[in-house]
Amino acid sequence: LRFNSTLQSLHIASNYLTDSSGSVIAEALENNTTLTLLDIHRNCLENPSGCLFARMLQRNASLTFLNLRLNRLRDDAGEALGESLKTNFTLTHLDLGQNSFGDETALSIAAGLKLNSALSSLRLDRNQFEEEGGTALGEALLHNSTLTFLDLANICHQKSSSQK
Repeated sequence: LRFNSTLQSLHIASNYLTDSSGSVIAEALENNTTLTLLDIHRNCLENPSGCLFARMLQRNASLTFLNLRLNRLRDDAGEALGESLKTNFTLTHLDLGQNSFGDETALSIAAGLKLNSALSSLRLDRNQFEEEGGTALGEALLHNSTLTFLDLANICHQKSSSQK
């Protein structure tokens, strides 16, 4: 991938790819200029490779579609991915649904959305945002004029009565 100059789409979903495999892929794509679509959903990626995908988004100027759905990503990776939205102006579709993101991710993505002028589709469904994260995402929409699709289905995380 690092030196490939013809591949435009790569679908590697449901392959039980580990964090080390994800890290290699993310690093290889940092300077790739031809790949526009990467579907790497339903694998076993965790925070280290998630953070490397965020770094890749800050450097890569060709990827327009990234699907990281159904992995094992948590807030460290989510915060880094949100931060990458501030400087990436080619990505138009991002799917982060069904990971283990909480309010820290929602706050970071909200901050990124305020500055991003490329992203048109964002899926965050089935994560665990609470009121603070949901409110931040709602407020970010007031500052973003390019997002046309936002999936927030089943994001509410209810606190148990012992946590209140």
